[in-house]
Amino acid sequence: QFSTLLKAGVTVVDSTNILASQTSSKTLKKTLLAVEEDLRGGIPLSQAAAKHKKVFTPMFINMVYAGEAGGNLDGTLERLATYYEKQHRTRQKVRSALTYPAFVGVMAIVVVIFMLVKIVPTFVSMLKNYKASLPAVTRLVLSASGFMQHYWWLVVLILIGVYVLLVVLRKNKTSKFYLDYALLKFPIFGKLVQKSIIARMTRTLSSLFSSSVPILQALSIVEAIVEPTFRTS
Repeated sequence: QFSTLLKAGVTVVDSTNILASQTSSKTLKKTLLAVEEDLRGGIPLSQAAAKHKKVFTPMFINMVYAGEAGGNLDGTLERLATYYEKQHRTRQKVRSALTYPAFVGVMAIVVVIFMLVKIVPTFVSMLKNYKASLPAVTRLVLSASGFMQHYWWLVVLILIGVYVLLVVLRKNKTSKFYLDYALLKFPIFGKLVQKSIIARMTRTLSSLFSSSVPILQALSIVEAIVEPTFRTS
Protein backbone atom coordinates (compact mmCIF):
# COMPACT_ATOMS: atom_id res chain seq x y z
CA GLN A 1 0.00 0.00 0.00
CA PHE A 2 2.86 2.37 0.84
CA SER A 3 4.52 1.67 -2.50
CA THR A 4 1.26 2.15 -4.43
CA LEU A 5 0.59 5.50 -2.74
CA LEU A 6 4.09 6.78 -3.52
CA LYS A 7 3.81 5.65 -7.17
CA ALA A 8 0.52 7.55 -7.38
CA GLY A 9 2.33 10.75 -6.39
CA VAL A 10 1.18 10.92 -2.76
CA THR A 11 3.86 12.35 -0.44
CA VAL A 12 5.58 10.18 2.14
CA VAL A 13 3.96 12.15 4.97
CA ASP A 14 0.44 11.86 3.57
CA SER A 15 1.00 8.19 2.72
CA THR A 16 2.00 7.46 6.30
CA ASN A 17 -1.10 9.25 7.56
CA ILE A 18 -3.35 7.29 5.19
CA LEU A 19 -1.79 3.99 6.25
CA ALA A 20 -2.24 4.89 9.93
CA SER A 21 -5.94 5.57 9.36
CA GLN A 22 -6.47 2.29 7.47
CA THR A 23 -4.64 -0.22 9.66
CA SER A 24 -6.60 -2.28 12.18
CA SER A 25 -3.55 -2.76 14.42
CA LYS A 26 -3.49 -0.26 17.27
CA THR A 27 0.26 -0.72 17.76
CA LEU A 28 1.04 -0.11 14.09
CA LYS A 29 -1.31 2.89 13.99
CA LYS A 30 0.40 4.47 16.98
CA THR A 31 3.81 3.81 15.43
CA LEU A 32 2.85 5.25 12.03
CA LEU A 33 1.47 8.39 13.65
CA ALA A 34 4.76 8.82 15.52
CA VAL A 35 6.66 8.31 12.24
CA GLU A 36 4.42 10.87 10.54
CA GLU A 37 5.19 13.40 13.26
CA ASP A 38 8.93 12.84 12.77
CA LEU A 39 8.54 13.16 9.00
CA ARG A 40 6.80 16.51 9.43
CA GLY A 41 9.77 17.55 11.56
CA GLY A 42 12.13 16.89 8.65
CA ILE A 43 13.46 13.49 9.72
CA PRO A 44 13.90 10.94 6.88
CA LEU A 45 11.66 7.87 6.86
CA SER A 46 14.53 5.47 7.59
CA GLN A 47 15.58 7.41 10.71
CA ALA A 48 11.98 7.77 11.87
CA ALA A 49 11.42 4.01 11.42
CA ALA A 50 14.70 3.24 13.25
CA LYS A 51 13.16 4.66 16.43
CA HIS A 52 10.63 1.80 16.42
CA LYS A 53 12.76 -1.34 16.05
CA LYS A 54 10.08 -3.53 17.64
CA VAL A 55 7.86 -2.79 14.63
CA PHE A 56 10.34 -2.23 11.79
CA THR A 57 13.07 -4.82 11.22
CA PRO A 58 16.73 -3.90 10.50
CA MET A 59 16.16 -5.06 6.92
CA PHE A 60 13.23 -2.69 6.46
CA ILE A 61 15.18 0.24 7.91
CA ASN A 62 18.30 -0.36 5.82
CA MET A 63 16.44 -0.97 2.58
CA VAL A 64 14.37 2.17 3.09
CA TYR A 65 17.61 4.08 3.74
CA ALA A 66 19.08 2.70 0.49
CA GLY A 67 15.88 3.55 -1.35
CA GLU A 68 15.99 7.11 -0.08
CA ALA A 69 19.63 7.47 -1.11
CA GLY A 70 18.95 6.08 -4.58
CA GLY A 71 15.70 7.99 -5.10
CA ASN A 72 13.72 4.79 -5.62
CA LEU A 73 11.77 4.48 -2.38
CA ASP A 74 8.57 3.22 -4.03
CA GLY A 75 10.44 0.42 -5.82
CA THR A 76 12.24 -0.51 -2.62
CA LEU A 77 8.96 -0.72 -0.70
CA GLU A 78 7.48 -2.89 -3.45
CA ARG A 79 10.43 -5.29 -3.18
CA LEU A 80 9.99 -5.34 0.60
CA ALA A 81 6.31 -6.18 0.19
CA THR A 82 7.16 -9.06 -2.17
CA TYR A 83 9.84 -10.27 0.23
CA TYR A 84 7.57 -10.30 3.29
CA GLU A 85 4.75 -11.99 1.36
CA LYS A 86 7.10 -14.79 0.24
CA GLN A 87 8.44 -15.09 3.79
CA HIS A 88 4.90 -15.46 5.10
CA ARG A 89 4.03 -18.14 2.53
CA THR A 90 7.22 -20.09 3.29
CA ARG A 91 6.56 -19.90 7.05
CA GLN A 92 2.99 -21.11 6.55
CA LYS A 93 4.15 -24.07 4.42
CA VAL A 94 6.72 -25.11 7.02
CA ARG A 95 4.20 -24.80 9.84
CA SER A 96 1.68 -26.85 7.86
CA ALA A 97 4.28 -29.55 7.28
CA LEU A 98 5.22 -29.69 10.97
CA THR A 99 1.75 -29.30 12.49
CA TYR A 100 0.38 -32.75 11.62
CA PRO A 101 3.27 -34.86 13.00
CA ALA A 102 3.43 -32.63 16.08
CA PHE A 103 -0.31 -33.08 16.67
CA VAL A 104 -0.06 -36.85 16.21
CA GLY A 105 2.87 -37.00 18.64
CA VAL A 106 1.05 -35.00 21.31
CA MET A 107 -2.11 -37.09 20.94
CA ALA A 108 -0.07 -40.30 21.22
CA ILE A 109 1.46 -39.08 24.48
CA VAL A 110 -1.97 -38.08 25.84
CA VAL A 111 -3.45 -41.48 24.94
CA VAL A 112 -0.55 -43.35 26.59
CA ILE A 113 -0.88 -41.28 29.78
CA PHE A 114 -4.66 -41.83 29.83
CA MET A 115 -4.21 -45.60 29.47
CA LEU A 116 -1.59 -45.71 32.23
CA VAL A 117 -3.75 -43.69 34.63
CA LYS A 118 -7.27 -44.96 33.83
CA ILE A 119 -7.18 -48.21 31.86
CA VAL A 120 -4.23 -50.21 33.22
CA PRO A 121 -5.25 -49.90 36.94
CA THR A 122 -8.50 -51.78 36.17
CA PHE A 123 -6.43 -54.88 35.32
CA VAL A 124 -4.13 -54.70 38.36
CA SER A 125 -6.43 -56.60 40.75
CA MET A 126 -7.05 -59.28 38.16
CA LEU A 127 -3.34 -59.73 37.45
CA LYS A 128 -2.52 -59.95 41.15
CA ASN A 129 -4.49 -63.21 41.30
CA TYR A 130 -2.53 -64.50 38.35
CA LYS A 131 -0.13 -67.01 39.91
CA ALA A 132 2.26 -67.36 36.98
CA SER A 133 5.06 -64.84 36.59
CA LEU A 134 4.13 -61.90 34.40
CA PRO A 135 6.13 -61.00 31.28
CA ALA A 136 8.73 -58.24 31.66
CA VAL A 137 6.77 -55.89 29.39
CA THR A 138 3.62 -56.32 31.49
CA ARG A 139 5.52 -55.64 34.71
CA LEU A 140 7.05 -52.55 33.13
CA VAL A 141 3.61 -51.24 32.09
CA LEU A 142 2.22 -51.85 35.59
CA SER A 143 5.19 -50.09 37.18
CA ALA A 144 4.77 -47.13 34.82
CA SER A 145 1.06 -46.99 35.64
CA GLY A 146 1.75 -46.97 39.38
CA PHE A 147 4.39 -44.28 38.96
CA MET A 148 2.02 -42.06 36.95
CA GLN A 149 -0.75 -42.46 39.55
CA HIS A 150 1.40 -41.56 42.54
CA TYR A 151 4.03 -39.25 41.07
CA TRP A 152 2.22 -37.45 38.24
CA TRP A 153 3.22 -34.15 39.82
CA LEU A 154 6.88 -35.09 39.37
CA VAL A 155 6.33 -35.61 35.63
CA VAL A 156 4.71 -32.17 35.42
CA LEU A 157 7.63 -30.60 37.27
CA ILE A 158 10.13 -32.32 34.95
CA LEU A 159 8.32 -31.03 31.85
CA ILE A 160 8.24 -27.49 33.26
CA GLY A 161 11.92 -27.79 34.19
CA VAL A 162 12.86 -28.92 30.67
CA TYR A 163 10.94 -26.00 29.16
CA VAL A 164 12.60 -23.47 31.48
CA LEU A 165 16.00 -25.04 30.78
CA LEU A 166 15.51 -24.69 27.03
CA VAL A 167 14.48 -21.04 27.42
CA VAL A 168 17.57 -20.33 29.54
CA LEU A 169 19.90 -22.21 27.17
CA ARG A 170 18.63 -20.26 24.17
CA LYS A 171 19.72 -17.03 25.86
CA ASN A 172 23.30 -18.27 25.97
CA LYS A 173 25.13 -18.03 22.62
CA THR A 174 27.17 -21.22 23.07
CA SER A 175 24.28 -23.43 24.19
CA LYS A 176 21.98 -21.83 21.57
CA PHE A 177 24.49 -22.81 18.87
CA TYR A 178 24.38 -26.46 19.91
CA LEU A 179 20.58 -26.47 20.21
CA ASP A 180 20.25 -25.03 16.71
CA TYR A 181 22.84 -27.49 15.43
CA ALA A 182 20.84 -30.37 16.93
CA LEU A 183 17.66 -29.01 15.33
CA LEU A 184 19.31 -28.93 11.90
CA LYS A 185 20.54 -32.52 12.35
CA PHE A 186 17.12 -33.78 13.43
CA PRO A 187 15.94 -36.62 11.14
CA ILE A 188 13.56 -35.59 8.32
CA PHE A 189 12.51 -32.27 9.86
CA GLY A 190 16.09 -30.98 10.07
CA LYS A 191 16.35 -30.92 6.25
CA LEU A 192 13.04 -29.08 6.02
CA VAL A 193 14.21 -26.45 8.51
CA GLN A 194 17.57 -26.15 6.75
CA LYS A 195 15.99 -25.54 3.33
CA SER A 196 13.65 -22.95 4.81
CA ILE A 197 16.59 -21.10 6.39
CA ILE A 198 18.60 -21.14 3.15
CA ALA A 199 15.58 -19.84 1.22
CA ARG A 200 15.14 -17.05 3.76
CA MET A 201 18.84 -16.17 3.66
CA THR A 202 19.14 -16.02 -0.14
CA ARG A 203 15.85 -14.15 -0.53
CA THR A 204 16.95 -11.59 2.05
CA LEU A 205 20.37 -11.10 0.43
CA SER A 206 18.75 -10.73 -2.98
CA SER A 207 16.39 -8.04 -1.72
CA LEU A 208 19.21 -6.16 0.03
CA PHE A 209 21.55 -6.32 -2.97
CA SER A 210 18.79 -5.13 -5.31
CA SER A 211 18.42 -2.07 -3.08
CA SER A 212 22.19 -1.38 -3.25
CA VAL A 213 22.85 -2.18 0.42
CA PRO A 214 26.62 -2.83 0.90
CA ILE A 215 27.54 -6.51 1.19
CA LEU A 216 29.02 -6.29 4.71
CA GLN A 217 25.95 -4.48 5.98
CA ALA A 218 23.70 -6.96 4.13
CA LEU A 219 25.44 -9.93 5.76
CA SER A 220 25.08 -8.31 9.17
CA ILE A 221 21.34 -7.89 8.58
CA VAL A 222 20.96 -11.48 7.36
CA GLU A 223 22.81 -12.70 10.47
CA ALA A 224 20.22 -10.96 12.66
CA ILE A 225 17.25 -12.23 10.62
CA VAL A 226 18.08 -15.88 9.93
CA GLU A 227 16.99 -18.21 12.73
CA PRO A 228 16.49 -21.97 12.69
CA THR A 229 13.43 -21.57 14.89
CA PHE A 230 10.24 -20.21 13.35
CA ARG A 231 9.12 -17.13 15.18
CA THR A 232 6.48 -14.67 14.17
CA SER A 233 8.97 -11.94 13.76
